[in-house]
Amino acid sequence: MSDIELTQEMKDRLKKIGCLGFELEEEWKYVPRSYREKDKKGKFKIPQKLWPVFTLRGLDGIETTEMEDLLNGGIEYVDGKTIARQNLGLAKTETCKRGIVTWSNFRNSKFEIIKPPEKNPAGIGIIEDSLRYISPSLMVELTNAITEHMHLTDEELLGLG
Repeated sequence: MSDIELTQEMKDRLKKIGCLGFELEEEWKYVPRSYREKDKKGKFKIPQKLWPVFTLRGLDGIETTEMEDLLNGGIEYVDGKTIARQNLGLAKTETCKRGIVTWSNFRNSKFEIIKPPEKNPAGIGIIEDSLRYISPSLMVELTNAITEHMHLTDEELLGLG
């Protein structure tokens, strides 16, 4: 079976149905949406040389399931009532810790470059303290990019060399 030649059309169809195996080592570049906004003339409002670039990795099947369990924190019974708990913040934090590989050109409010994050000693992702530099709204966006495995378009990748 491994000797079957796949046309680009068939590869595109297989990708579209979404049932291919996960690439454990795959990483991609991601720039926050607000930096990629264009003016009426179609030019980027913020020059690409100022874009922060995050290198992300998708969570594998086990990690994704763990995040779902964490997100849906369980059910409690209080005074005879059923209360479902959700750990939205904790799930975002864990997703970003595992899904952010590094960043470059990321600036703080004084416009100083923030050094790249420290790697997690376990080898996957970054340490939690590095997340303190990321605003809550950007953390939501990065969480979505990681879980939805969003890539930049070829046009957006221009200038990110």
